Amino acid sequence: MARRIIRQPNGLFCQWSTITDSVVSYNETIEDIIEERLADAKEQIARDIERELESQNQFTMSWLDLSVRTRRLILENKLA
Repeated sequence: MARRIIRQPNGLFCQWSTITDSVVSYNETIEDIIEERLADAKEQIARDIERELESQNQFTMSWLDLSVRTRRLILENKLA
């Protein structure tokens, strides 16, 4: 969500949504905003990981393929 942080007269902050064109939170500290954004980022990362795990494309490698490739690199002395 696109938000703007605005300092309130009491020294705390509110957040203005540019999507809904309205205030979406009041009386927050910077720590509150950080926690909120971390939670949002965590949810987005979880969705990204789930999407990556669900996608089966030409670049997907199985555990066996990875093991064989790693072993070959070790034997070729490129990975130690």
